Amino acid sequence: MNRQDSEDGQERHPVHRRRLYAAAVVLVPTFLALMAALAAVSLFVILRAHTRLVQVGADGTAEWQSVDGLPGMPRQLAVADGSLWASTRLRGSLARYGDGRCEVFRRETFGTEASSPRHEFAVAGSHLWAAIDDRLVHFDGRQWQSLTIPNAAADHIVAADQGATWVLGNDGILRTWSAERWETFDLRPTVVEAAWDSDKAFFAPRLVAAGDGSLWLCAKSVWRGHGGAWSPVRPANEPLGDVEFVGQADGKLWFDGENRLTWVNADAANSGRFLHEALGLEGRDRIGSVSDIGGQVCAAARGGIRVLDGGRWELKWPTPPGAARCETAVATHGGVYAIAVYATPIPLLWLGLPVAAVLSGAALWGIRRLAGLRQSPWTLLRRRHLAALALVVVPAVVAAVSETSRPILLMIAPVAAAGVVLAVPPLVIVAMVFRESAERTVEIIRFRSLAAAERPTAVREWFEQNAPAYEALGFRCVGDFRLKERSEHFVRCFLSSEGDIIGEIAWARSAPWRTTRCCCFSSVTEDLRYLETGNLPLPQKEDDDRFVLQSVPAATVEETLAAHRRRLARWAEQYQTAPLCFGEQDVEKVNLFGQKQCYARLKARGLIARNPYDDVTFDFAAAQASIR
Repeated sequence: MNRQDSEDGQERHPVHRRRLYAAAVVLVPTFLALMAALAAVSLFVILRAHTRLVQVGADGTAEWQSVDGLPGMPRQLAVADGSLWASTRLRGSLARYGDGRCEVFRRETFGTEASSPRHEFAVAGSHLWAAIDDRLVHFDGRQWQSLTIPNAAADHIVAADQGATWVLGNDGILRTWSAERWETFDLRPTVVEAAWDSDKAFFAPRLVAAGDGSLWLCAKSVWRGHGGAWSPVRPANEPLGDVEFVGQADGKLWFDGENRLTWVNADAANSGRFLHEALGLEGRDRIGSVSDIGGQVCAAARGGIRVLDGGRWELKWPTPPGAARCETAVATHGGVYAIAVYATPIPLLWLGLPVAAVLSGAALWGIRRLAGLRQSPWTLLRRRHLAALALVVVPAVVAAVSETSRPILLMIAPVAAAGVVLAVPPLVIVAMVFRESAERTVEIIRFRSLAAAERPTAVREWFEQNAPAYEALGFRCVGDFRLKERSEHFVRCFLSSEGDIIGEIAWARSAPWRTTRCCCFSSVTEDLRYLETGNLPLPQKEDDDRFVLQSVPAATVEETLAAHRRRLARWAEQYQTAPLCFGEQDVEKVNLFGQKQCYARLKARGLIARNPYDDVTFDFAAAQASIR
C-alpha cells in the first residue's frame, strides 16, 4: 500500500468550496429577504382587504369614511351609554370610540393573559361585560372590575341584562352573577347543545338576554329559558334549526339561516320571516347583523345596509367602494358605524407562486453552475431535510384545513405554496454547506494499536462480551485498535485460522447521542471483490458483486459468519474465484481497501465531492488465494 499525490484531488476541491461559500453568502440572505417580502406583501394585501370600521351620516346621503385609530381589525360593534365599543382581532383589544378619540383596553387593564374576549361581549345600558380567560370583566361607565368565574371552563360566552349577567361555559354550566353573588345551573340534562368543543370557537353557541328576563341560547337549535325552565323555540310549530342569531331590533330577536330571515318576539309567542330574495340577496349570501338605527330595523349584508319600511326592505346605505358587504351596523351620535368586509384579491395572492417558481428555478440552476456540481441539486435533499420541511408544512396544512381556520384557507394556500417554493434554494445551499463541512471532517482511517488503559469502559465491556464467540469459531485475536483520532472509533480484530476472513468487533460514537456497536467479517477475493457481512441494519442498495456490504440484522456472531461464508461460496462457484489469505500485518490494508471501495460508490452516486482514499493504492501480490 502506498500513497500518490493527485493535483486534481488537491486543487479542484478548494475551488469548489470557494464557489459554494460564495453562493451561500449571496443566495441564502437573498431568498430569506424574498420570503420576508412575500410575507409582508401578503399580510398587507390580506389586512387591507379584510375588515375596516367605517362611518356614514344617518341621513343616508353622505359617503362612507374610514375610522382611524382602532387597533387591529374590528370583529364586533355595540353601543353602551352612547359610546361605540369594538372588539378587535390580530391586535386583540376592547376599544371605546367617541368624540374623535379611541381608548384601547388590553390585558394590563383586565389582569388576564388575553387582551380581548374570544367571543362576543355583552352590553346593558352603560355597562359592558366580557368573558376573558377565567375572568368576567365589567365596565360600569367609569371603571373596570374583574371577577373570577367560579370553576371556570376552557371557553365562555356571556349575556347581560339590567339586573343580571350570565356566563355559559363549554362544560354546559350556566353561571349567573346577580346581587353580588354567583349561582350555577347545569343545562346539559335539558339542552344538549349547551356544551361544545372549546377548540372550535366558530361553532360556539350564542347566549342572548331578551330584555324581559328571558335568556336565549342559539346553537344547533334555539332554546328559551325563563324562570329556570328551558324549552325549544318553535315559531309556527316549526323548530328553528341551522340558524344564527344576528341581533335584536323592534323588541324582536332575529335569526338568519336557510335562506330566510326570521324574527321572534321576546315571549316567543309571535314570529315572522322574510326570504332572502326580499332583501335582494342570493344563494349563499348571509345577513351579518340586524339592529335598530333611528327607530328603524336595519339589516347589514352584501351590498350594504337595508332598512325595513312598511314590510319592504330598501337599500339605504350601499357598501363603501370596494367593499363586498357590511358585517355589522350600529348607530350613535347621529352617525352609523359599520364593519365593512372587503373581498380578498385571491388571484393577486396566487401571482406570487409563479414568481417564486421562476426565482427558485433560476437559483437552483445557478447553484449547480456556480458551485461546479455534476449532479442535480435536488439530490442533496435527503430524507431528513424533507422530514424537517414536513415538520413545518404539515402542521400549517392541518391548521389551514381545520374547522376554525377553513374560512381563510384560500388566503393561506397561495402564500404558503410560494413560501415553500422560495424555501427550496436556501435549503439546498445549506444542505450543500453542511455536506461540504462534513467532508472536511472525514478522517482517513489510520490503525493505531490501543493499550489496555486507553480503552473506554464501554468499549472494553463490548469487546469482552463478544470476544469469546470469535475464539469459539477458531479466530485468533490480532489486537485492539483506534481507527480515528478526532472521533471515537475502536475495533478488536481477529483472523481466521486459514487467514481468509478478518473479523471485527466495532464500537463507534459519531455523536453524543448516537453509538454504533456491531460484529462483522470481511474478505477480499483474488479478483479484488470485497465482501463485508455485519449484524448492523443497513439500507438495501443495488448489488454489483464487486463491493458488497451484507447485512444480517440482529444476528449472532455465528449466524453472521455463516452468512459470510455462504456468499463467499456462491462467488467461488459463480466467478471461479477464492478469498485471499492474509496475515496479521494485512488487517489494516484490507480495512482501508474496503473504505476506498465504499467511498467510491458514494462519489459515484453524487453523495460526496471526492473520495478521500483516491491517493491510496493497494498491492495484494504477497497474499495467496485459499485452496478452492
